[in-house]
Amino acid sequence: MALGVLGAVLPGLPTTPFLLLAAACFAKGSKRAHAWLLRNRVLGPIIQTWEHDGGLTLRTKVTSAVLVIVAIGCSIIWGVQHPGLRIMLLVVGLTGVVVLYRLPTVGRASRG
Repeated sequence: MALGVLGAVLPGLPTTPFLLLAAACFAKGSKRAHAWLLRNRVLGPIIQTWEHDGGLTLRTKVTSAVLVIVAIGCSIIWGVQHPGLRIMLLVVGLTGVVVLYRLPTVGRASRG
């Protein structure tokens, strides 16, 4: 869970896989922790959609891809001077976007 939260602010560290892994572990190990995660205002709907429909909504995928591109882009432009590190960041960012693209896209979640 902590790695997923860190991934939301650190470029190059993925958020979604760590949060989905945390949700799966919580579901197996602690019903209370899993319920807490599902009630989370921001993460709950994404995890519920993944658990119920086996994918992410188009909005979640686009938002995630834009955040990856912005974070990696800012790091490449202002944060890193070494050309090799810039290339590495670009590869990591593109890999993240490709992984998001390859995840199944599901219709708008209607949870209530």
